[in-house]
Amino acid sequence: MQLLMEKITPTIAREMLDTNIDRNRAIKDRHLERLVADMRDGFWDSNNGETIKFSVSGKLIDGQHRLHAIIQSKRTFTLPVLRGVSDDGFDTLDSGSSRTMSDLLSMRNVPSSTTTAAALVTLEQFYTGNFRTKSLSHRKLLKRYEEHPDLAQFGSTHNAYRSVFRPNEAVFLCYLFTAIAPKKGVAFLELIRNGGAAVDHPCHILRENLMRYRMKRDTGYMHVHKEHIIGSVFKCWNHIERKSADKFEMLKVGEDIIYPIGFKTFFTDIEIGEIRK
Repeated sequence: MQLLMEKITPTIAREMLDTNIDRNRAIKDRHLERLVADMRDGFWDSNNGETIKFSVSGKLIDGQHRLHAIIQSKRTFTLPVLRGVSDDGFDTLDSGSSRTMSDLLSMRNVPSSTTTAAALVTLEQFYTGNFRTKSLSHRKLLKRYEEHPDLAQFGSTHNAYRSVFRPNEAVFLCYLFTAIAPKKGVAFLELIRNGGAAVDHPCHILRENLMRYRMKRDTGYMHVHKEHIIGSVFKCWNHIERKSADKFEMLKVGEDIIYPIGFKTFFTDIEIGEIRK
């Protein structure tokens, strides 16, 4: 076998893909989207030791996602290329278990790593302005965690909110509102969690709906998207902060999610605007 560092342009990547082995796995769109985004944004590490592999017969047996991403990102990288791999070696590739985001956080001794990892995805979606974004790379999430390490402090809080929120929603919202308004934000979430507000109070209306959603989601009778839950919490907070005299209503279908009032006091690197759904 021969290992060489080779400069791979989009044109060369296309030529390499022309030799792709017939039984290579199907392209995973989400994985490819993450690679393309990382390459374009400068998050992809071309020196992580992963090689583009060719068999003795000259067939590409490993690296098709990276090559497709090079083409789509229109970037050029110098990568290790291993040639002369046994033709039978294809069957043993990728037999290991990939590390999850939870694994990576656990290796850094982050408490409640599973819940924190899920909340970290929600935090990144908050930054991107789209709570349905799926193509989030580990490198991008780790960078976001380095900016917000205190998120992990709320990893174990989700049990207290299980009647109204899913774990990732609870951890994200606790971190967010504690950050933007330490006393008022905590009191706001506590009122949603414990109740006690007047029947016409926005928090009471929100709590009743969230409890109904949570029960129906748990029993499989209703699928409520994350952006509807979080968007309704944001809307409730803004309703109270504006001292609106109108009756509070949950986020409607097609209604834009507005960032919570006060978030710019902490999340200073986000442009003010609407969150896309």
